[in-house]
Amino acid sequence: MADEKIWLEREIKRLESESARLEGFVRQRRAEVHRASTSRDSQHAQGQLAKASADLRNTKTALASYRQNLRRY
Repeated sequence: MADEKIWLEREIKRLESESARLEGFVRQRRAEVHRASTSRDSQHAQGQLAKASADLRNTKTALASYRQNLRRY
């Protein structure tokens, strides 16, 4: 049980770091979408933005789940 708690704490820290990284990436991609000079550039940035946004949502969902599991200990 203690090992699982330690694992959860480490995973939470890892996911918090990943979430912060993805939030920065999403901000950059949003700016690129607005700055894009061509349709192709805009489409590429929009594709990256969509993937990063989905990754961020999944990371935050996992983070919330892990935090909830940690409260059990």
